[in-house]
Amino acid sequence: MTIPDTKIVLNIPSNALPENSSGCVIKLRLLPRKVFKDPALTFASNSSVVVELLPNNLILQHPAQLTIPHCLFLEEKKTPTAKIYMSHHQEGCSPCWEEQPGLEYSIGCTHCIVWIKSFCWVTVKFDDKDVLGKHLILYSCGEKLMPDHKYAVTAVGYNPDLDGESKFLKLNKTMIVSQRSPFVFMKEGSHPLTVLLVQYSPEWKLWSPKNRLDIAFEGISSSFEHICKFVFEKTGESAQSLACLYQAFQEKGQQAIDLTLRTESLDSHQDFGSQMRDSSRQTQEVEGNRIQNPELDESQQETSSQGRHTSSYDIRDAAVRPKIHRAQKTE
Repeated sequence: MTIPDTKIVLNIPSNALPENSSGCVIKLRLLPRKVFKDPALTFASNSSVVVELLPNNLILQHPAQLTIPHCLFLEEKKTPTAKIYMSHHQEGCSPCWEEQPGLEYSIGCTHCIVWIKSFCWVTVKFDDKDVLGKHLILYSCGEKLMPDHKYAVTAVGYNPDLDGESKFLKLNKTMIVSQRSPFVFMKEGSHPLTVLLVQYSPEWKLWSPKNRLDIAFEGISSSFEHICKFVFEKTGESAQSLACLYQAFQEKGQQAIDLTLRTESLDSHQDFGSQMRDSSRQTQEVEGNRIQNPELDESQQETSSQGRHTSSYDIRDAAVRPKIHRAQKTE
């Protein structure tokens, strides 16, 4: 049993369910990471998921294997360690997390397998000393450009390579992905993530004050999502599209990741069901914050033995670029 797009897997042996469980519906549910209140925040915190197994407090006759994904880049020469936390609270009550030192577990490069004996809320906390970095997914995105638009809103963001689609993209469905790329954010040195606008179409000028933006190390280490927004103003009436080249890197001298965006390649028909606003709701206003914060409530995902699913996300490549204008350096 799995939750689509999350890498969460539950394998129950055929003889594990109690005799009185006939007819019960077994469910897996992905919960917001914030329900686990980590008392000692480290770089490794918030790097796994919280899973609910239903029916609550179901006792198994034999352990089942629960695969919980993580986004950590671990040191290969060491045997990593972790702490398994569970909460057996009643429905409607606040979780009461307790460490389970007696549970067997195995840590891999992208996941942790826990042998569970009962159904409850489960999560994993990794030892920070074993962690070298975090796996992220970087992406470029923008609003689909209409002929009467004077301004173009684009962004470069990231989400942990952990539990499916970016929360920012779910909240801002008019921002459509052009390209995405994996990136390892390293812990050593506490360097920020730098996003640099390198080139863009000459029929546009950069309306934003800077072409270089930094995302603080502390923000990424917390595993919350952030974006760098770049707004462009059209300077020629004949401009029908905007092409941009961004670079992302963590420290000077590090090989940069190229991310491209081309507005005519943005397609509103995405698998997760986002729809473009109709023309009557389009706006040319760029003042203020029109982009929602991905740190707001995270929607729950679940799957059950009855086969509930969520859809995947289709990414369009934007490798083709017309003539472009080199951005001026901004301190």
